Amino acid sequence: MFNLLPEKIRAEIRKEYNHRRLVMILVFVIFLQVAFTIFLFPTWLMSVNKEKDVIIRSEDMNKNLSNLNIASTTANIKSINTQLTIIDNKLQYPDIVSFINLVLSKKATSTTISDIVFVVNSAKKMNINLQGVSATRDTLSAFSKNLQKIEEFKAVDVPLSSYTKDKNLSFSVEIKIETK
Repeated sequence: MFNLLPEKIRAEIRKEYNHRRLVMILVFVIFLQVAFTIFLFPTWLMSVNKEKDVIIRSEDMNKNLSNLNIASTTANIKSINTQLTIIDNKLQYPDIVSFINLVLSKKATSTTISDIVFVVNSAKKMNINLQGVSATRDTLSAFSKNLQKIEEFKAVDVPLSSYTKDKNLSFSVEIKIETK
């Protein structure tokens, strides 16, 4: 039916159709912008209120910090540090690293140590508890014999339960040390 119209009227109809399509697109874009603004407004309102809360809190914290006596707190900390240094100098600590190095020097490559616990019973009595995995019974036995040969170790105890499997033995060893 459109083809039956004269060319001049067809051109006017196309022009009118294009204008209406442009108007519809603009109305849709304006609608999207209005909807965006409406949905964004609550979020913007919340962020403004949060910002005010943060400003109020920071002002309160600044007031509280200015009220504190920082000089006396610093003096207390320095005094406590001095006292701790005096106590630390009075205490005698055993040379743990040398005992651990002795243990590690006697360990075979197929033996892994997972835990080392060093317990000081008194000024002269200490225990080292080892836990780990040994590849075979023979390597575990050789490890315990090598530890027993060390003069600094008073006793080396390997529980029988450590020898229950043939391979990949989970073991625990207790080493007792008495210093002079």
